[in-house]
This record gives sequence, C-alpha cells and structure tokens, in this order.
Amino acid sequence: MEDPPSAMVQIRAGPGNLALQRVAEPKTVKNRVHLDLVTDDFAGAVARAAALGATPAGEMHENLWQVWRDPEGNEFCVCVS
Repeated sequence: MEDPPSAMVQIRAGPGNLALQRVAEPKTVKNRVHLDLVTDDFAGAVARAAALGATPAGEMHENLWQVWRDPEGNEFCVCVS
C-alpha cells in the first residue's frame, strides 16, 4: 500500500486532475482548501457521503448546499448544480 495513500480524480469538464493525499498529522485548524462537490442528485450525493462516513456539519442552506465533515473532521460542501 502507498504511504501515505492518495487518490487522483479526473475532472470531466476539462483537462486536469485533482489529487487528494493523506497526511500523518491530525487536523488542528480550519482547512486551507475547501472542497465543493456539485451534483444534480443532491439526495443521492448526501446519502453516499453518509454511507462513506461523513456527517452533516449544519443545516441545508436555501435548499442548495450543506456543509459536511469527513470522518477526520475535514469540511466540504455538497451543492446542487
């Protein structure tokens, strides 16, 4: 297994990749980068986030987006496209 494990995601809208890497240190301050996951299927996306261990970090805003936390406390948003 890779140390630390990482993932690379191809961006469909154009050229480029998004690389995600694990680090050994725990989160201690606010994220330096905020990730928004944009979807046409909000209910499906939040169900998948929850199934993968994420938890809501607040209420849904204007029926358009919601902040979530991954199992390590990193915040991201699920947004309606």
